Amino acid sequence: MKILAVSYDIPYPDQSSGELRFFTLLSLLARTHEITFYSEDMTITTELDAAAQALSDLGVRIENGTFEHLLRRESFDIVFFEFYFVAEGLLEFVRAWQPRARVVVDSVDVHFHRLRSKAHLTGLRSDREHAEVIKRSELTVYRQADLVLTVSEEDSRVLRNEGLRNEIDVIPNIHAILPLAPHQWGDRLELIFIGCYKWAPNIDAMIYFCREMLPLLRQTVPQFRLRIIGSAPTDEVKALAADDVQVVGFVPETTPLLLSSDISIAPLRYGGGIKGKIGEAMAHGLPVVSTSIGIEGFGFRIGEDVLACDTPQAFVDAIAILWQDRNRYETVRRNGWNFINDRYSEQAAECLIAPILDGLVARPPKRMSVVKRIKMLAPHYLDKYVLWRLKA
Repeated sequence: MKILAVSYDIPYPDQSSGELRFFTLLSLLARTHEITFYSEDMTITTELDAAAQALSDLGVRIENGTFEHLLRRESFDIVFFEFYFVAEGLLEFVRAWQPRARVVVDSVDVHFHRLRSKAHLTGLRSDREHAEVIKRSELTVYRQADLVLTVSEEDSRVLRNEGLRNEIDVIPNIHAILPLAPHQWGDRLELIFIGCYKWAPNIDAMIYFCREMLPLLRQTVPQFRLRIIGSAPTDEVKALAADDVQVVGFVPETTPLLLSSDISIAPLRYGGGIKGKIGEAMAHGLPVVSTSIGIEGFGFRIGEDVLACDTPQAFVDAIAILWQDRNRYETVRRNGWNFINDRYSEQAAECLIAPILDGLVARPPKRMSVVKRIKMLAPHYLDKYVLWRLKA
């Protein structure tokens, strides 16, 4: 099939878990389908950057220019939008110019659910109102799609509870799974947190951990280091640096840092979707200590696959338990690795994709009303008629 994938920019898999998931999804689709990638905000140069070149090397054709012109020039079986806000201004062009194409909108995370989570934490009326505004926009786009993708069954339930009656399927985060090797212990506890700091929940998580939990941890485990990894650290995050806290920032490859760590922490207080930092850590054989917000949507067995605590003291106690009890440490990290390997590997994702696409093309696409379609197409054909008359 011919699939047009549309996003706000080229996915950079080393920047965030969402971009890694999208990049991997495109790579899996490109194995059996003809994929074109489009972004209005992207400028194609004679020399593609590394991320664009990586897509091109997979056989993905990269286009830009005007979206309407691309739809007039070529026919597609499926148009796949990454994020509701990307589809918001473009989906109607698909219905007008390619009425036979099926439209997929990938939520990545349900934005209004994440914003509601923030509003619950802050208690601010402005945050509640913002979440409701986004909810209306988001659901309006999803209702126009032939298929909505979520990253978890939890996100699907959120949409169902809001009255969405569309077809919804789940494609979770996708991780490269490393072999589970014996853990190498050192004299100092090595903690790691990975996140993109363009995403506010990550900033809040690190400020919260350093303000509320570090003093307790220093009393419990005197010899430790926390490494804060990820792109675009803000001044607030950089200010957290201390003798036992290292703000590393962006790294092109996280594997060496994960393999040299003992425990991954995810002290998130709000958010949405599936947290890539947790799956990535487990895929590298690290046990994870998280809050209940951090593990939302995974379906973990708490206490067996992951340790989850929502108070500073309980969170620090969980870290200490894993550090001091090697048998418990080994059990939790092995269970976590098995969980991610079974459900979030490339092989697991590949098994999901074909049935989802088969179901999609078996259903007729939604149609734009005839009147609206005529209104959208009329200016183009009127311009063509005027040009023809001028040349006549």
